[in-house]
Amino acid sequence: MASFTFPKANPDDDCASSIFSSEDGDFERPEDMKKIDEQNRWLIDKVFRPILRDRIIPTNFLKHLRIIKEKGPDLVRLERNLPRPQVVDEILNSVLKSEKKQWFEVLLEALQKAGYAELKKLVLSSGQIQKKEMFHRLMQHCYDLLLDEACPEELVSDLLDAKVIDEDDANDVVNMICEDGSRAGMSLIMCRIAQHSATWFTDLTVALQSSKNHSLVEKLKHHVLPEEDVDKLKNSVNDLTLDGCQTQPKLELNILDAESSVVSNDRVPNEEDEDAEEATDEDEDIRTGIRLRSYQLELVNGVGDVKNSLIVAPTGCGKTFVAAEIIKQHMVKNPNSKVIFLVPTVALVQQQHDVLQSYSIPDARIKPISGEGSQINPLKNLIQRHNIMVMTPQILVNACDHASLLSFGIGLLIFDECHHSMKEHPYSKIMALYHDLKPLEGKMPPRIVGMTASVGVGKAKNEDDAIKHIIRLLANMDAHLVSVVDCKEDLAFCVNKPQENLVYLKKRNSDPFYVCIHEIMVTIENRIENYNKDLTKAQARLGKQEQIKPPAEKGSLLYKQWHSAFAKRLIVNVENESFHFDLVCCAEYLKIYNDALLINSDCRSLDALEYLKEKVKHLLEMRNRNRDQDSDRIHIKQWLAKLYTDKVEDLERFCDDPNNANPKLETLKKYILKKKREEEPMRCMVFCQTREICSSLVRWANSTDGLVDLRATFLTGSNAAADKKGLTSSQQNDVIKSFANGRHQLIFATTVAEEGLDIQACDNVIRYQYVTSMTARIQSRGRARKSEASFTLLATSKEAQRDEMNSIREEMQAEAIDVIMNMDEGEFKRRRDEEKRKQLYKRRMGAKGKEQQLKQERERLREQGKDHNLVCGKCKAYACPSDDLRVIEGVHHVVIEEDFNENCRIEPDPERKTYAGWEQTEKMFCINCGHYWGPRCRYLNQMYPVIKIEQFIIFTPQEEMLKIQKWKDCPFYIEKYQLSMNDDA
Repeated sequence: MASFTFPKANPDDDCASSIFSSEDGDFERPEDMKKIDEQNRWLIDKVFRPILRDRIIPTNFLKHLRIIKEKGPDLVRLERNLPRPQVVDEILNSVLKSEKKQWFEVLLEALQKAGYAELKKLVLSSGQIQKKEMFHRLMQHCYDLLLDEACPEELVSDLLDAKVIDEDDANDVVNMICEDGSRAGMSLIMCRIAQHSATWFTDLTVALQSSKNHSLVEKLKHHVLPEEDVDKLKNSVNDLTLDGCQTQPKLELNILDAESSVVSNDRVPNEEDEDAEEATDEDEDIRTGIRLRSYQLELVNGVGDVKNSLIVAPTGCGKTFVAAEIIKQHMVKNPNSKVIFLVPTVALVQQQHDVLQSYSIPDARIKPISGEGSQINPLKNLIQRHNIMVMTPQILVNACDHASLLSFGIGLLIFDECHHSMKEHPYSKIMALYHDLKPLEGKMPPRIVGMTASVGVGKAKNEDDAIKHIIRLLANMDAHLVSVVDCKEDLAFCVNKPQENLVYLKKRNSDPFYVCIHEIMVTIENRIENYNKDLTKAQARLGKQEQIKPPAEKGSLLYKQWHSAFAKRLIVNVENESFHFDLVCCAEYLKIYNDALLINSDCRSLDALEYLKEKVKHLLEMRNRNRDQDSDRIHIKQWLAKLYTDKVEDLERFCDDPNNANPKLETLKKYILKKKREEEPMRCMVFCQTREICSSLVRWANSTDGLVDLRATFLTGSNAAADKKGLTSSQQNDVIKSFANGRHQLIFATTVAEEGLDIQACDNVIRYQYVTSMTARIQSRGRARKSEASFTLLATSKEAQRDEMNSIREEMQAEAIDVIMNMDEGEFKRRRDEEKRKQLYKRRMGAKGKEQQLKQERERLREQGKDHNLVCGKCKAYACPSDDLRVIEGVHHVVIEEDFNENCRIEPDPERKTYAGWEQTEKMFCINCGHYWGPRCRYLNQMYPVIKIEQFIIFTPQEEMLKIQKWKDCPFYIEKYQLSMNDDA
């Protein structure tokens, strides 16, 4: 039988009848024609289906598929009810079932006319892998095995090092893996290596050997091919040529952007444009960057180049690329301007930087700036070398402590997730600086552009309340609203809407673990009743009816709220130091037990017990390290420890009993695996209430049949220490990358993952007994990026009711946005400007007024020789006077007198976390009772005790006791620390 080679005709020629032909171009023999037809069908079905199904818009494509014209109406109707990839699958199935001889030519023609010329080129170019009959057999046999067992993530770097593929190929493959999974990425690798190299099989096996995939190499050589073909291969693989066919230049397949929102560099489908090969000058300009969709261009045009704007558009529609185009236009018109792109979390800095980097912005020098490793006033030097910076807002706030916002030459400020620009968020602080700007000679305030998927409606009960809330946000941003109006159909078509599910959870029929812990807690509560007289006096002193009696329901958020008020307000005001210490110790154990019951409710009893053991062990270690020899204090600690140790064996027995298994976990497992398919990797993100629950669920998943292979991990915020399940920003980035590339296919996350994270392969998002705000609902749902994704709430009836209210508020928000968009411009400006005046008055009478008042109070107290004092929050041992406190960069509160060190025990900090130039080298504990006070940090070659105000009690000059959680609530003024020249040495 004759061997087969790629035809010498121009691959772009519509007359090219097939990607396979005989060497002499003779198609007359029926057996050859049948072979070619089989090969073409195999290639479309096996190689290109995953690419076509996620690239083609069915409606426009169907118009040009003459061979299935009679099925067109049915397929169009399918598009209304099924996700786009499923519709494309049905179209391809119909085409491949066609018995018409010209089916392949018609398919190529349809790709061309529907605007997918690059896809057509890719299909044609892949025919080069079929140079000889044996080679075709080799590829056909290898294909399924490679897709099932090869790891394209590892192969890419080896093939790039070996120069089998180039850097553009590697980037395309990585993008394909992130968006469509490993199988689609492997398909693209096979096409690209065959396109560049006649010795593709040898190159591939060498790369597999480099990645230590020896077993797969052996399968390819000895199991996939018959023995005689292996011998032929050894003798001839290096001698294969393209038989007179010149290697084509590399074809660009522009994968959809990181948010599935930007079309390829092919021309956009247009009913009146039948010649997709003719490119205008404008098209050529677009080919240097990324082509925006129609709705994205509408948003860009709506922003314009003068007004401040707030863009509201759904998650996953590509708002970052809209921002990139706005930046591009701004830089073209203002080449000397500086642009700052603000993101609310450190985890988003690198992601948004990478998206901007991928966009062709002329002369762009883009710099990601996160807190870690940066020095004071980080913009001082960086702004000289870069014109676009991506950073968290606090860095800009800190920089403005030392210079005016105008002094940096910022022409454009982008606020990502700008709905945060309310209350005390750093976004709000930046806007306060903006509103208070005084014009400098030759310098104008920056233009503001905000972006969000949800402007929010607060606690609105009706549409009017929702409108007022949105106008408050617009007033704070000094902006007008921009949303999609004319291109809503295109927006709806391009944005994935995951299937929403509500599933009710069942509790255990009996829970002996809960009963046992409940008994211990009641015993502690009974002891607390002995101090009711003192607690009642503290209650009267506060002038508030703080509840002394705890809720009957343990292991609940209600109990957690009671405990917070009890520990932070009532106990603080108990005057008797011995009673105060007893109550603090009791409260510590009650908190641990309540948290353990929360874990037990959502996870295994085993996980709750592990949490208990860890926390109690820490308390016992602290007791043993303290120098406190007071017999009463030792007694209370021993009594509390004995309550626990007496029950440990019972608790362990309950954990081992299979009858005590948590039925919630079976439901969770079912819905985690809902999207799992044997032939494709999955990505599932589960949102949980607390860091501890995230950590516990990871342990459960990694020891549960069916979930082990998903290699679960957790993603939590960077504001907590490692022993509290916090992650550093670098650890966060590692987790995000591992989730994107499939190393981890299951993540349990807190709110840190709700906003902005763009994992295209994520096809399953679950909120596990976790319902908060409407904005959180929208943002978390937006993490389900892949087509056919699902968004599931696993909840009790109470949580379901709250979620229903959030759903109603979401509809209310959409209606309010429509009202504002259609509002008369004069009426809108009147309402917004009125709100701006209110905010200005509050701001001037608020923060500045309070600061001035505190300064005056400080001077008055100094004249009287009085001051506030800080004492240990547990034992009330003296710590320092408030006059010894200073604030650095507006956020770091330090003690400047060395006498303070005599009041605390200092131990090394094994974590040594760094943030914004601060390195935590040591930890400070009360020398009397061992209570944690905060870290000691190295900053600019100096050591500073950085205290945590929530760990202390404030004694006022009026002998009142205050317990606060945040420095902003401090009743005294703290001066800014003046760094000396030596500090920067």
